[in-house]
This record gives sequence, C-alpha cells and structure tokens, in this order.
Amino acid sequence: MWVQSNFFIRDCNGDFELLRTWRTDSSSPQYTVISVIVDPLQDLVVTVSEKRSPFVSQVDAEQDHSIFLVEFRLASSGLPHLDSACTSLECRHVFHEPGRHSSQLLDQPAICGDRVVVLYCTDSDSTWELFIQVIDWRKGRAKSYPLHHSRSRVCRSIFHLVDEHTIVVVDGGGHLSLYTLRALDGSPQYRVTYLLPGLQCFDFPPEYLIHATPSFHGAAARPDLMPGYVPSPESQIMVLDILSDTWDVILVIDMTIFSQEVIHSETPVTVPWSDWGPKYTCCFPYYSQYKISVFGSKIACALPWDRARQPRETPEELSDLELYDGHDHFYVHIWDFNERVISRAENARDRSPPHPLICKPGRRAMSWFVEDIVSHRAYTAT
Repeated sequence: MWVQSNFFIRDCNGDFELLRTWRTDSSSPQYTVISVIVDPLQDLVVTVSEKRSPFVSQVDAEQDHSIFLVEFRLASSGLPHLDSACTSLECRHVFHEPGRHSSQLLDQPAICGDRVVVLYCTDSDSTWELFIQVIDWRKGRAKSYPLHHSRSRVCRSIFHLVDEHTIVVVDGGGHLSLYTLRALDGSPQYRVTYLLPGLQCFDFPPEYLIHATPSFHGAAARPDLMPGYVPSPESQIMVLDILSDTWDVILVIDMTIFSQEVIHSETPVTVPWSDWGPKYTCCFPYYSQYKISVFGSKIACALPWDRARQPRETPEELSDLELYDGHDHFYVHIWDFNERVISRAENARDRSPPHPLICKPGRRAMSWFVEDIVSHRAYTAT
C-alpha cells in the first residue's frame, strides 16, 4: 500500500511487526521511481525508475541510451534479492537515426517467473513506436524489442503478461494483439489482432484497463501462498474496462480466443469484431463504484447497491439501481463464465437458492458504439 509517498509491504501471516517500507526516491539522482511491483510468491520487489529528463539529442545513427533503471530486492527484508545476479540493471534503447528522441513508460510492468516485461514507447521527430523490454531478473539481462502495432494512439497502450511466453497488448486504437515470447531470448512473435468495437468519441480517445488472473509461474519462495488450483490460460477470462468521454463499459473476454492453434500460427491475421465479439465476449455498463477481481473464469465484483440482487435480476438491471446512501457496507457478486458450470446449472433440478442464476447480456444497442454490442454468452450470477 501507498502512504505519504512511501510503499509498504506487510507479511500475510498477520504479524504487524513484519512491515517493510520503501522510499519512492530512486537510488540514482538521474532517475525517478515511477513503479513498484511485488511478486509475493518469489519474495520479490521490482522498482522501475525513469530518467528525470526523457529527451536525448543524438548526432550519429545507431546510438543506445539509458531509458530506465530496474532494481530487484527481497520483499521480506528490502535487501538485494539473493537469486538475482545484480541489484540494479540499466535498461537501454537504440535510436537508429540522428535527432531529438524521447521515451515514456506505459502501464504497470509485469513479473512472471524469471521475466519482467516493461511496455514503453518512443517519440522520434513525432513518430511514435511501441516496444517492450524483456528482463531476466535472475541473470541480470535486458533487451528491447519492437512490437507490431497500428501506430494509432501508441502512448495509450496497455498489456497483460499471461505467462512467461504469452503477452496481450491493447493499443489506443482499439486493437487487441497477441504475441508469444521466445523461450531463449524473449523476442516477441506477433500472432493475431482482434478488433475491439468502435467507439464514437468526442474529444478524447478511449482508455483501457485490464483485469486478469494473477501469474503463478516461477520458483516459489513462498509455496504457502500458492493456490490449490491454477486454471489454464484457455479456461480464463480477461476483463477490459473501456473508458471514454461518451460511455464506459466492461468487456468480459473469453481467453479461448488465444488457443494453441492461434498461439502457434505462423500467419498473423486481423479479426473484425463481428467475427469474434458476439461469441466470446459479454458487455456490461461500467460504474466508478465497481471493485473487480478476476480469477480463472470468475469475476468478484463489489457493488455498493442499496439492496441485494433479486431472483431473475441481471447485473445490468442491478446497475440501474440507486446507490446506497450513508452506509459503509457493500455486496459482493460472483459471475462465472465457465461453460461447464453453466451447463450444470441449466440441468440442475433443484432451482431453490442459493442455486446460481443463469444470465445473458443479450443485445446492447448503444449510439456511442459504431456497431451494436451483441453477446450470445451466458454466465451464472450468485
């Protein structure tokens, strides 16, 4: 948690004495800490610091420059991580042409096993490019790679690291792209792009936020924190908040769209929304009061509604209720998009509570979308 510009980590065993604090000041005067990420399973804290001045003036071609600094420490003590070959690592980028250049980190970096992935963009004479730095934190190595992208609103891109070998990138132009990372060096291979539904925005392009199952890969220093069951990527969902100046929605995406056939495809393709959206997504209205957590095929959603959901009342209908005013409690709703769970619920003879309610979002004709949002996906709500 963050308190007064400090970052605190507390041990999960409830011992309040086991509390670690990090100043968000960088160890180098040339850098500013902009991100702190924690992998409790590996007892790992990674801090990412950006250059105080993001601009460089380059006279010759093919020159590399330091763009950010990464540090690896033990979450339990704050000391340098014993499994890392170095405490800090300078990540560099090669600018190919002379001129004035800058770099900007995008989204929160991600840890999965031995890899840390950082998404960033560069601006060279008003030409924006998208890159990732793939870092092996144990060996103390880092390398930059360009990503295939639409060149549209690059600086609004976000990503999700599914596992050590799979990454999903959403750019500001509404392109959801899948890459695989080679095992040897982490270099990305572009596989497929799924087009998101078009939004009619007035002043600003939409922003995106991803909710997904946490990564449980890598050697666990804290095996007691490992869940008893880790769902496979193809049985998971990914939730995408789409925030715009016209309307905000939540898009639930079935990750079977990233099947093994797609992952190993040698011919990248672009899939229009009408060919995949109705079958593999559900769309809900978004409200700022939502608190969402995702694990496997389930969403846990905390809502401060003034009453609990009634039988046959869908989450969309519940979203139109007035908020509870003056009280500090909330309701947690569990939505499960697992087809096997839905099938069991449909075939169950006992329909008495707490039997899960089967729902379908159906058609959402919204004037702010270029096309209607139609879903044929069912889910259970409890």
